Amino acid sequence: MTFCDFVVKYDPEKETPVDLTKKILFSLIILRLRAHKPAVIFVAGESGEGKSFSTVSLEDTLLEMQGINLLDVFNDVNVYTPLEYPKKLDALLFDKRLKKVNIITMHEAREVVKAKNWRSFLTSSISDINAMSRSVKRLAIFIISQFIRDVTTDIRYTMNFYVKAVRPRGKAARLYIFKMWKDDTDLEKPKLRKRKIMGYIVLPSGKYQKYIPKYYLMLLFYYICFMHTKQTKFLIIIY
Repeated sequence: MTFCDFVVKYDPEKETPVDLTKKILFSLIILRLRAHKPAVIFVAGESGEGKSFSTVSLEDTLLEMQGINLLDVFNDVNVYTPLEYPKKLDALLFDKRLKKVNIITMHEAREVVKAKNWRSFLTSSISDINAMSRSVKRLAIFIISQFIRDVTTDIRYTMNFYVKAVRPRGKAARLYIFKMWKDDTDLEKPKLRKRKIMGYIVLPSGKYQKYIPKYYLMLLFYYICFMHTKQTKFLIIIY
């Protein structure tokens, strides 16, 4: 079986790996939203592996490609506690100021709510955002949590991508991106599986080259300050 998650044009003599990375992310997520399809991305990883660090960098890249500065909407797209979720979701869906903003991120909040309540919140909020985004506007939904079992099996089936954040000791964080798919070979017992994303690079000669990224490397290259919080600007390179 042949899978294809993206097809992008790339000239290695004129463009950089960063350009290629942006094109692949744009194809995977933004074009999916424009095709009126959901984009639900689960970001997993142990504590300290760079889940939030990496997700903010993805926000920055995806918004920048759409002409939006993350600094202008940082607090609008990032949800840190269940209490602020309803207000922020409502603003993203109905506030004219945020009409073009199509990303919401649910940051892990185990420190402020009990584990059981956290799982319940994730399950209901993902379901809620899915329903609302279909009827109002499409959103890319990032869910940050340590384990995918933090959401119920039914909700897992609505997810499109699984991202694993890993930060080797002394090195930059790496993101391994997988496509989630339903294996219904056995119709009575369908299973949820994941595979590496795969696509094609179209070279200037017109040749299609199969491409399977191994991981995305998050490199820090400068700092900026925003609302008394050190926010980091990122360079994302594909490997």
